[in-house]
Amino acid sequence: MKEIREALENAKTAVAIGLASDGVWIIDEALTLLDKMDWQPIETAPKDGTVVDLWHKGGKDCKGHRTPDCFFKDGEWLHGGLFPVMGIENYTHWIYTPDKPNK
Repeated sequence: MKEIREALENAKTAVAIGLASDGVWIIDEALTLLDKMDWQPIETAPKDGTVVDLWHKGGKDCKGHRTPDCFFKDGEWLHGGLFPVMGIENYTHWIYTPDKPNK
Protein backbone atom coordinates (compact mmCIF):
# COMPACT_ATOMS: atom_id res chain seq x y z
CA MET A 1 0.00 0.00 0.00
CA LYS A 2 2.87 2.37 0.78
CA GLU A 3 4.26 1.93 -2.75
CA ILE A 4 0.85 2.59 -4.29
CA ARG A 5 0.36 5.69 -2.16
CA GLU A 6 3.78 7.02 -3.19
CA ALA A 7 3.14 6.31 -6.89
CA LEU A 8 -0.20 8.11 -6.80
CA GLU A 9 1.26 11.10 -4.92
CA ASN A 10 4.01 11.34 -7.54
CA ALA A 11 1.40 11.17 -10.31
CA LYS A 12 -0.58 13.94 -8.67
CA THR A 13 2.51 16.15 -8.46
CA ALA A 14 3.58 15.40 -12.03
CA VAL A 15 0.15 16.27 -13.40
CA ALA A 16 -0.02 19.41 -11.27
CA ILE A 17 3.25 20.78 -12.70
CA GLY A 18 2.34 19.88 -16.28
CA LEU A 19 4.34 16.70 -16.75
CA ALA A 20 1.35 14.76 -18.02
CA SER A 21 3.38 12.04 -19.71
CA ASP A 22 5.29 11.34 -16.48
CA GLY A 23 1.99 11.37 -14.61
CA VAL A 24 0.56 8.76 -16.95
CA TRP A 25 3.62 6.53 -16.49
CA ILE A 26 3.40 6.79 -12.70
CA ILE A 27 -0.33 6.03 -12.75
CA ASP A 28 0.40 2.94 -14.87
CA GLU A 29 2.98 1.92 -12.27
CA ALA A 30 0.39 2.31 -9.50
CA LEU A 31 -2.09 0.20 -11.46
CA THR A 32 0.54 -2.52 -11.87
CA LEU A 33 1.06 -2.51 -8.10
CA LEU A 34 -2.69 -2.79 -7.57
CA ASP A 35 -2.75 -5.82 -9.88
CA LYS A 36 -0.22 -7.45 -7.54
CA MET A 37 -2.80 -7.22 -4.77
CA ASP A 38 -5.36 -9.36 -6.63
CA TRP A 39 -5.55 -13.15 -6.63
CA GLN A 40 -4.16 -14.60 -9.88
CA PRO A 41 -4.72 -18.04 -11.47
CA ILE A 42 -2.25 -20.61 -10.13
CA GLU A 43 -0.93 -21.23 -13.65
CA THR A 44 0.57 -17.73 -13.62
CA ALA A 45 2.39 -18.09 -10.28
CA PRO A 46 6.09 -17.21 -10.31
CA LYS A 47 8.40 -20.21 -10.22
CA ASP A 48 11.60 -18.31 -9.52
CA GLY A 49 11.62 -18.65 -5.72
CA THR A 50 9.37 -15.62 -5.13
CA VAL A 51 7.41 -16.07 -1.89
CA VAL A 52 3.63 -15.98 -2.42
CA ASP A 53 0.46 -17.13 -0.71
CA LEU A 54 -1.61 -19.90 -2.32
CA TRP A 55 -5.38 -20.48 -2.19
CA HIS A 56 -6.70 -24.02 -1.64
CA LYS A 57 -10.19 -24.38 -3.12
CA GLY A 58 -11.43 -26.56 -0.30
CA GLY A 59 -13.52 -29.66 -0.57
CA LYS A 60 -16.38 -31.54 0.97
CA ASP A 61 -15.70 -30.46 4.56
CA CYS A 62 -13.58 -27.37 3.92
CA LYS A 63 -14.52 -23.94 2.55
CA GLY A 64 -11.00 -23.27 1.30
CA HIS A 65 -8.00 -21.64 2.90
CA ARG A 66 -4.91 -19.57 2.33
CA THR A 67 -1.48 -21.19 2.63
CA PRO A 68 1.07 -18.45 3.34
CA ASP A 69 4.74 -18.13 2.48
CA CYS A 70 4.97 -20.60 -0.39
CA PHE A 71 7.62 -20.74 -3.11
CA PHE A 72 8.58 -22.98 -6.01
CA LYS A 73 11.94 -24.75 -5.81
CA ASP A 74 13.41 -27.79 -7.54
CA GLY A 75 10.14 -28.64 -9.28
CA GLU A 76 7.81 -28.44 -6.29
CA TRP A 77 5.91 -25.95 -4.13
CA LEU A 78 7.13 -25.54 -0.55
CA HIS A 79 5.76 -23.61 2.40
CA GLY A 80 7.32 -22.58 5.66
CA GLY A 81 10.71 -22.96 4.02
CA LEU A 82 10.75 -26.74 4.37
CA PHE A 83 7.44 -28.45 3.84
CA PRO A 84 6.04 -29.60 0.48
CA VAL A 85 2.61 -28.19 -0.40
CA MET A 86 0.41 -31.27 -0.47
CA GLY A 87 -2.39 -31.59 -3.02
CA ILE A 88 -1.17 -28.76 -5.23
CA GLU A 89 -3.85 -29.73 -7.77
CA ASN A 90 -6.39 -28.31 -5.28
CA TYR A 91 -4.73 -24.89 -5.25
CA THR A 92 -6.39 -22.51 -7.67
CA HIS A 93 -4.91 -19.05 -7.09
CA TRP A 94 -1.91 -17.17 -5.75
CA ILE A 95 -1.17 -13.66 -4.48
CA TYR A 96 2.02 -11.83 -3.52
CA THR A 97 2.71 -12.04 0.20
CA PRO A 98 1.66 -8.76 1.82
CA ASP A 99 4.23 -6.43 3.37
CA LYS A 100 4.68 -6.55 7.12
CA PRO A 101 2.92 -3.83 9.13
CA ASN A 102 4.70 -0.47 9.29
CA LYS A 103 4.01 0.03 12.99
